[in-house]
Parts: sequence; C-alpha cells; structure tokens
Amino acid sequence: MVESTRRANWKNGTSSRSGAEPCKHANGRCTAAQPQPDLQTGGEVEAETREEERSRAHAIVMRQLAMMDRSRAQLADALRRRDVQEQIAEETLDQFESIGLIDDAHFAQVLTRSRFAARGASRRAIREELRRKGVDGDLAERALSAIGEEDEDAAAVELALRKLRVGTGNPQTLRRRVYAALARRGFSAEQCTNALRKAEARLASAGDSACEDGLG
Repeated sequence: MVESTRRANWKNGTSSRSGAEPCKHANGRCTAAQPQPDLQTGGEVEAETREEERSRAHAIVMRQLAMMDRSRAQLADALRRRDVQEQIAEETLDQFESIGLIDDAHFAQVLTRSRFAARGASRRAIREELRRKGVDGDLAERALSAIGEEDEDAAAVELALRKLRVGTGNPQTLRRRVYAALARRGFSAEQCTNALRKAEARLASAGDSACEDGLG
C-alpha cells in the first residue's frame, strides 16, 4: 500500500513528505529551486550611468585642451554638441576651473597678446573675437587694456608699411588694397587713413634719403 502511494505521488509530481511543494518541470528539469541572479537596483544603475557620463565629459574636455587653450564657453559648447547632460557638464567644467586648467582671464590675455603682436589686429577686432569665444566682457576689457592707443596706431602704420612694400599695381589700386587690409584688422576709418598717410610719408622719406645717398 505504501509503495503504491509513493508511485502515485511520483506520477503526480508530489513528495510523500508532508507540506512539500510540487516539483514543476520545464524541458525535463526541475525548476522549483533554481537560484535567481542578483539584479542591480535602479539607483545603482543610475549611479553607474552618471559615473560613465562624467568620465566621458572629462575625456572630451581633455582632448579639447590638448589641442589648444580654450575658454569655458567653448568647452561647454563642445560638451553640448556631444549631448553631455547639462549638470554633469557644469560639474566637469567647475572641476577643471578649480585646478586652473580653465582660466578665461589668462585665455583672454594670451589671445590679446598673440593677435596684436603676430597679426597686428586692432583692439576692436580682438574684442570681437573674445566675444565670439564667450569670454566675459569685463575680462576682455581687462586684457585689452594692455594695448594703448599709441601702440594700436603704431601697429596700423607698421601693417600699412608692410603691405605697401610688397604690394603691386598702380598707386591708387595699391592704396585701396592697403586700406582694405587695415579695415579687415578692425581699425577704424580714421586709423586706416592716418596709418596709410604716415606709411606713405615714411616710404617717401626713405626714398629721398636713398636718392641723396646715391648722389652723394
């Protein structure tokens, strides 16, 4: 009788022990006591995602700064173009700023010196470039204060001299080209006119001196 009961229980998927749960089968294997994998909570997944986003933002800023010095606004724009979350972008920029790798005041000073010394650009042209790069107006004016009005006028004359010496064509055409070159550097109409006049006077004086030396 006991043996018959055991066989019946086996066929029905039950145990002869009291209170035992029936064993469910799938593909011939018992799945009743299969262990479940550990699942991350929503908070853990979110924290991991944010950390990955921070690492990505950090890498983007480092690549940008490795190429050249940039303003904070330029770096913020680079992060925005790559769809970095705004809060993480701000946190990343704050971190770089706190250790001096982002410094808009220094950026403005270096750009001002470079544009004025290497290109002979006017303060107006440099001011506009700093504005396009997102530098604060006060920081820009502080950097531009290093260029005096006399320095700017002298730079305009030197640029006009260089253009006149290497220029070709009839005098009127050459004068128009030099004037246009000065205007493109951001010099005012008055500065362009004065610089061109002074440059021509210096060239004429140098020519007269050369003639006198030859006659002597």
